Amino acid sequence: YAQAKCFVVDLNLPKETLAYIKQFAISRNIPLVFITVSAPKMDRLPKDLQGLTWLITNCEETASYFDMDIENDEDWEKAVHKWLQLGIENVVVTNGKNGALIGNKEEGIHHIPALEVANVRDVTGAGDAFSAGVIYAWLEGKSLLYIAKTGAVNSAKTIQTNYTVRQNLSPQQLTLDMEEL
Repeated sequence: YAQAKCFVVDLNLPKETLAYIKQFAISRNIPLVFITVSAPKMDRLPKDLQGLTWLITNCEETASYFDMDIENDEDWEKAVHKWLQLGIENVVVTNGKNGALIGNKEEGIHHIPALEVANVRDVTGAGDAFSAGVIYAWLEGKSLLYIAKTGAVNSAKTIQTNYTVRQNLSPQQLTLDMEEL
């Protein structure tokens, strides 16, 4: 762990494990990313989210956590603000074909539209591809908007393949995909 650039965990782990990992990461100043996986697992988030570096979630999971309806763009943006008020540094809330909202307290909240994909083959890996793109671009020191666009591009390219993880994915290929955008 001493050389880890960050820890990335999802909510498939038990609540106690997530809380332990969070405390461990914070105590060693290691950035921590939580990726939610489903609305029923939102109760696994640690009670205190202060110090979490990234939360990558979607509207359904967010609505479940805050017990609120997200029916329009205003509700969606309010939800991002709620996450940020809990002390999370950076938040992404995806909303399928409506794109994603990404934000932090320094740079504000921005909407990134989903990319139109004419030839959808399999959407299975879309969320994981989005998260991977976000984390990769963040670790590369990119801007908030570039980070979100990288997630969107990786997701769009992934759903055009028959694979959950696209076979040609590499840093070089992702750079080419971003230039194509």
